[in-house]
Amino acid sequence: MDTRNWIEIQLPSLGRYYSGKCPDGRIEITPWTTAQEETIIRHSSNPEGSLVDKMIVDNIRLPDEFEYGDLLLTDQHFVLMKLRAISLTCHYTVDFTCDACKKASQQTFDIDTLPVVAPDDEEEWNEPFEVFLPDSKKLVKMRHLRVRDQKAIIDWGEKRPGEGGSTDVAIFQLSRKIVSIEGDENLHYMETMDWIRNLIKIDYDVLRTWIQEYETGIDTTVTVTCPHCRTETPWAIPLSMGFFVLSELTSEQRLNWLKKIELETDYLVESGYSWSDIRIMEASRRRRYVDINREKQEARRRAREKALNG
Repeated sequence: MDTRNWIEIQLPSLGRYYSGKCPDGRIEITPWTTAQEETIIRHSSNPEGSLVDKMIVDNIRLPDEFEYGDLLLTDQHFVLMKLRAISLTCHYTVDFTCDACKKASQQTFDIDTLPVVAPDDEEEWNEPFEVFLPDSKKLVKMRHLRVRDQKAIIDWGEKRPGEGGSTDVAIFQLSRKIVSIEGDENLHYMETMDWIRNLIKIDYDVLRTWIQEYETGIDTTVTVTCPHCRTETPWAIPLSMGFFVLSELTSEQRLNWLKKIELETDYLVESGYSWSDIRIMEASRRRRYVDINREKQEARRRAREKALNG
């Protein structure tokens, strides 16, 4: 029997792009366990795609017949952000350099309070999106990228090291978004890539950026106030995949975090919990139990002192 604490969340897409398989975009997540937290921290300096997927798959409940690979990438990032917030911390500290005075500072954000962009009821938010290219006068139909697309993009880049570099990876990624060109849905991806390479810049820029207007997900645009000169700057918080697995931690911070997990585990074992139960315990619950037990110990200590002092 699954005794974990499951929390319902609503995906930014509202389930609109899942053919009715995820009504209203409602799914359930559960916090990472102590063992998962330890794994994340140990591998945070060099996270692999498989680790990121495992961080989600083991802690998510999707409706029947809806597969994880069908999640929009923006929905996947939202799930990771929520898992990080409920399991580890909702605060994110990042370096910021002011354009006005050129001085650096550290800015801390509460990621749980960032606004969410959801699709509206207009027909233009439906897939496939129709994009008309101004120079070639061609009609292209496009869609959002899914988790399975990301895996294909990573695999494609790894199988072709040095062939075209990041430019070819970007073109392959763009080709995954294309459903049809002038009604032709049967183009091989290599044909689509060649077609993209031959576009003039104005058409390429439209193709690359148009669909971004209809992307759902977290809005990371904030206004940062420089602590040195008080200049206010609109800024997009950098949320790379490394953010989700705490790769901003220094080696010392990583070791201190792991040591804290070890000390809290030892403390709970001494308090009567089994080691195996602690390993499968939610990380947030472990920390809460440590605080509760310490409060109880402190209350008993004060009671003993009061009794001794009459």
